Amino acid sequence: MSSPVHDPLCVACLVRPDVITESVEAFVHVETTGSRTLGELVVDTRPWCREPPTATVALRASAGVYRDFLRTAFRAGADVPRAAGRDHPV
Repeated sequence: MSSPVHDPLCVACLVRPDVITESVEAFVHVETTGSRTLGELVVDTRPWCREPPTATVALRASAGVYRDFLRTAFRAGADVPRAAGRDHPV
């Protein structure tokens, strides 16, 4: 079992659009009044939704393409010069 890593997937989608294998146009909004969903992104994929689509929502991604993207990014990051005594790139 693996854990989802969403933020890098968004970057991967910009660099490698083929990472997303299934998507849908849907009405999306941030819940601002719900007692259980306050601050959550709500995606309405119901066919009878009265609101027009406001976003393209990724439903599936290619694990192989994503792994290749991450490996390439990590390898490139290993070559970044580091300042003496620092753990992050200059």
